[in-house]
Amino acid sequence: MQSRRCGRCGSADLGGHVRGMVCAGCGAFYDMPVTSASDFVIKDGVLEDFIGWGTSTPYRTLLEEAMREYGVRPIELEPVGGIVIPEGVTHIADRVFCGCESITDVVLPHTLTSIGNGAFEGCTELTAIAFSDSLTSIGEKAFSDCRLTSLVLPDSLTSIAGSAFEYCEYLTSVTIPGSVTCIGDSAFCGCGRLDSICLSEGLTSIGNDAFYACGRLDSICLPEGLTSIGDSAFMFCKSLRQIRLPDSLTQIGRGAFDCFDALQSITIRSMELDPETIRRCSERLRALDGTHPASISDHRRYFSICLNMILTGNYNCSDQYEFAELAVQVVEDHPEDAVTRRYLEGHLHIALQNCLQEPEELAHIRHVIQRRELLTADNIDDCIEAAIVCGFHEVQLFLMHYKEEHFGFAAPEDRFRL
Repeated sequence: MQSRRCGRCGSADLGGHVRGMVCAGCGAFYDMPVTSASDFVIKDGVLEDFIGWGTSTPYRTLLEEAMREYGVRPIELEPVGGIVIPEGVTHIADRVFCGCESITDVVLPHTLTSIGNGAFEGCTELTAIAFSDSLTSIGEKAFSDCRLTSLVLPDSLTSIAGSAFEYCEYLTSVTIPGSVTCIGDSAFCGCGRLDSICLSEGLTSIGNDAFYACGRLDSICLPEGLTSIGDSAFMFCKSLRQIRLPDSLTQIGRGAFDCFDALQSITIRSMELDPETIRRCSERLRALDGTHPASISDHRRYFSICLNMILTGNYNCSDQYEFAELAVQVVEDHPEDAVTRRYLEGHLHIALQNCLQEPEELAHIRHVIQRRELLTADNIDDCIEAAIVCGFHEVQLFLMHYKEEHFGFAAPEDRFRL
């Protein structure tokens, strides 16, 4: 049997009260005025509108008339206090209660499975919501700019759309169940008081700007199974001190962790990088790029690039030589990091080809290829071919002799390429 849970603490113990329900877990009060299906416009299980207070007319019709004649919202016709959505409703349509600033709490029916885009956007006094265990999706901006203070989402939920809880400035803690696989773009952007996030295994992606400017967030432990973090996902989380990235991670967006103010360490694949290591790698990248950043934002940009090049080995850059140099540095500092080593070995020929197109880089590329441990039987033929294509006979000879000495020739005709 499905239960209804307090959205503030997750408790299923919502006891009766003379005027509503009280959560035994956190004391949240849910006003339960006498409501019925006749108070709403419901078609085939979809709640499309509510009836204006003291009228028999759908509110959207009254709103359009008031805006056309007077240019103001008819707030006296909007619901005040608590709302109880009747049983039988499976979906709340887009923007039904958008801008209703006098709603304080909402009780959702057991039958509800989805909440539409902007359904409660701008309900600036909404502090509590009782979720049902049948809810599977929350739409874009569904609760944007509400007064929610704590959030425990139900285990039935599978997706949180973009900007769903954007600018909920009073939100301090969020618990997201393992059933959620994707957190949309800007889902919790601008939640400036948010200091606690509980993420569970099952989550695979975090969208762009998902936790942008959550200034009080001081630590984040991302679950195994997470594969991608979007651009600026944790940008301006200025209190963030520790970041632990899972082994499953393959992509980090630009500026994802532009949060230098308090950062003490980043851990990935059991490899802890302190700010000094990251700074050194950023300096190396700046030197290769030939630029000299004039602001902290430039430094943050290089920091983001370093995270991708060094840690995930999955950054789509035009010059893989930059990656080669940086990855070599990390391999030297952390010889146990087999993942970066394997990626570097597999892409060394691309680094060669890109770099050999610029003659002044020859000394640098020779430095890379002379790191014997990076040349393998699997990649040396590709490296030789890259040198031939670019017309660098010196590099070609070096690689051919190295192959003959360490791996031998698979066919006699290979010797004629010397």
